[in-house]
Amino acid sequence: MEEEVLVISRDHFEKIGAFAGFKTFDRDWYLQLIDEKAFQFRQRKSVEEDPEYKQLIPYLIFRYHDLLFYYRRSKKGSERRLASLRSIGIGGHINRHDETTGNVYRSGMQRELNEEVEISPIVEESIIGFIYDPTIYVGTLHLGIAHQFILEEPTACSREEAIIDTGWETIDQLWNQREEFETWSQLVLEHLRRDHS
Repeated sequence: MEEEVLVISRDHFEKIGAFAGFKTFDRDWYLQLIDEKAFQFRQRKSVEEDPEYKQLIPYLIFRYHDLLFYYRRSKKGSERRLASLRSIGIGGHINRHDETTGNVYRSGMQRELNEEVEISPIVEESIIGFIYDPTIYVGTLHLGIAHQFILEEPTACSREEAIIDTGWETIDQLWNQREEFETWSQLVLEHLRRDHS
């Protein structure tokens, strides 16, 4: 059966206030973004080639004090356009079957977390902002919601073959290696670096 993923229309994105790059968390904007009346489920195959729709992606960042979790995307991952790039964000699409458990976005985010990594207990969770990168084609198709998880210990173990070369480094160390990272990670690192200074 063809995978159907959660999207919003470009019209809705523009209506609530389109942006490019990293947008710091704004509660009113967020509530408009996740208005379920604006949600649609469409075949992933079709929306991967149609910038009229933005696929909503939870982008989960794990932090312990000044250390961030990082990994490399292997070639076995579903998003081939990002293969071999490094990342600080875990996440993926919200699927139609996530609808059955109430809040579809929240349920999908939790499923992605459970599928991809095993982490130490969460001390605090927050949404730190939003990511949209129209400078590359794959970026025109996806809209990220950046969640930050403060962990009790710097522990996050991969549960997927697509997540390799994992580790923990400081924000500044990762920023100095930013050219190795996908653009969403670069945008989040820039925000965290400003916020940390």
